Amino acid sequence: MRPINLILFGGLVLLAGACRPTIEQPETNSTTAAAFEPGTDYFPDKAEIQYAEHFSVTYHGHYKVVRTHAEVRPWRSDTAPEPHEDVMVLVQRGTPPPPRTGDLEDATVLTIPVTTIAVNNDGTLAFVQALKRSDAVLAVGGLHTYDDTLRQRVEAGEIGQIGYSWRSEPDLEVLLDRQPDIAFLTVDTPYNVKALGRARELGLPAAAMFEWAEAHYLGRTEWIKYLALFVNAERDANTMFESVASRVADLKALAASAPHSPMVLWGYYGGNGRWWMHRNNLEARFLHDANAFNPYENFDGDHHTEGEPISSEQLLVAGTKADHWIIGDIHAAELPPDTYMNRFTAWTQGALYHNYKRTKWEYNAYDWFETALVRPDWVLADLVTLLHPEVLRHHETIFFDLYEKP
Repeated sequence: MRPINLILFGGLVLLAGACRPTIEQPETNSTTAAAFEPGTDYFPDKAEIQYAEHFSVTYHGHYKVVRTHAEVRPWRSDTAPEPHEDVMVLVQRGTPPPPRTGDLEDATVLTIPVTTIAVNNDGTLAFVQALKRSDAVLAVGGLHTYDDTLRQRVEAGEIGQIGYSWRSEPDLEVLLDRQPDIAFLTVDTPYNVKALGRARELGLPAAAMFEWAEAHYLGRTEWIKYLALFVNAERDANTMFESVASRVADLKALAASAPHSPMVLWGYYGGNGRWWMHRNNLEARFLHDANAFNPYENFDGDHHTEGEPISSEQLLVAGTKADHWIIGDIHAAELPPDTYMNRFTAWTQGALYHNYKRTKWEYNAYDWFETALVRPDWVLADLVTLLHPEVLRHHETIFFDLYEKP
C-alpha cells in the first residue's frame, strides 16, 4: 500500500535537529574542474522553475544554492503540520566551497556531479530513470518497482534495500555500506525529518524530496529539474519538461474544444461509510484540465494530497448524477451494497474506471506511482480519451481502464 500524507502550506522553520556538515564524496572520474578559475560560469545550462513551489535554485559561478520546503505531519493525522526548510550548497567538483556565512551558515554542502544514487521511494526512482541514470542506483526502497531490470538487480543483491518512506525510516546501515554520492529521501512525516538529520549526522550525503507537496501535477513533474541539479543535467531536464508541458497544453486545448463538460467523480470507498474524494489536489487538477465538472472541486481550500473524507450521505447529495466515476483504487475497501451503489448514474451505466492498468500484482508494483509522476501528459491524454472520445479518438489509455463491478 502506498499512503500519501495530508499536507498544508504555511510558514517555514529550519529543519530541527539536523546538522549541516560539509559532506565530501570520493573523487571520481566524473566532470571535475581541472583548475579553479574564479568568475567562470561552470553551469551554462540552468534550471528555470515554472510550476514547482517547493524547491528553488540560484547559480553562483561554481556552486548552486538549492532551497526546499514543505509542511509535514503523520499520515492521516489531524495534528498541526510541522513546517520545514532545508538549504544545500552544491559545489562543482574541483572548486572551493563558498564561505559558510549568512544564510549559508547552516547549509549542507555537497560535491557535484554525483555518480551514485540511493532513493527510498519509487516515484523518485522514476525521475532518476527519466534522466537516464538507472545505472547509478546503489539502493532503493525495496522490490516493488515496476521496472523489471531494476527489480532483478535488487533481487540479485546488486542494489541494496533501505526501506520505503511510507513504511519506515531508511536503513542507514545499508546506506553506510553502499556509500552513495547522494541519497534522495522522501521527507513526508516527522519521523522522516528526523531520519534525514540522522543520515547527515553520520556523514551521509542526503537531500529531501518534497515533490509530493506540489499542488499542480506539472509542479511535481518539474522535480526532475531538482534531481538534475545534482548531476549537472539541467539541459536534459529542461528539454524533457518542456516537451511534457507542451503536450499538456495541447491536450488542455483539445479538451476545452469538446462540446460539453461531463460531471465526473474521482474517489474511492475507504470503508465505514467514508469516501475519499479528490477536491483540491493533483487528481482534481487533472479533472479540471480535462474539461470535466467535478462537484467537489475547490482549489481555494486546503490542499490534501490523497483526497478528503466525506460520508456516504454526503456523496449522495452531489454525486448521484455524475456521468463518469474513477472509482477503482488500490487502497479501496469493499464497496457498499448494490442498494446504495445503484443510486449513482455512473454506476448503473457502467461508466466506471480505475487507474491501475499498469500494475504487476505479483510484485505489488504500480506504475501510477512511478511513470505517472514524470508523464502527466499521458495521464491527461487518458482522461481526455475517456471523457471526450470525440476529440481524441486514437489514444490507447496507459494508466486507466474500465472498472469491473465486483
